[in-house]
Amino acid sequence: LFKSWLNYCDTKHATNCCPKYSFPTGLRVIDCISREILQYSLEDGSASYLTLSYVWGISKVEISSKDLISPATTPKVIDDAMLVVVRLGFRYLWVDRYCIPQDDDALKHSQICNMGKIYAASALTIIAAAGDGPHHGLPGVTSRLRPEQLQVTIGTTTLTRRCQHPGILVQGSKWNTRGWTYQEGLLARRRLVFTDEEVYFQCQS
Repeated sequence: LFKSWLNYCDTKHATNCCPKYSFPTGLRVIDCISREILQYSLEDGSASYLTLSYVWGISKVEISSKDLISPATTPKVIDDAMLVVVRLGFRYLWVDRYCIPQDDDALKHSQICNMGKIYAASALTIIAAAGDGPHHGLPGVTSRLRPEQLQVTIGTTTLTRRCQHPGILVQGSKWNTRGWTYQEGLLARRRLVFTDEEVYFQCQS
């Protein structure tokens, strides 16, 4: 389903939603297959990495000297986002706390100043608008389940419980209270938004 949304946008909204953006030098991404943090290079002239927008919480980041993300210490939202990337047919994911060097002040400052370009140039931004921290994960992807959408059939009529409007869920989310994540959502040209009840797609068109 997600792939069909992206494909429709690719074919119908190329001018508005899929323009060519330049990305800053020194951009690093997570290889979602090998779990390595690599230098990103644009090979085919189009963006082929995704970005993640989520609430950091208070957990610490542990990255080995080889820049390999360990499954034992990765917050659930990162693991879930990596799985979404692969299932959508992509390979690379940009996550600020992993891909912005925390021990190089000059490079860190440069990357932070270019976050607008990073989000605008990505093929899709995954937004975690569920829970209040990185360990909540993306509902519906792995172990974090969405509530069942109840329905009952009486004769030939089926009644189904409606989900809340996604705008209401996003407005009430922890993600929506942070200026940093507001910037990320605003600058992203295509968004896949995960709430506790549902997931929806939004683009510039």
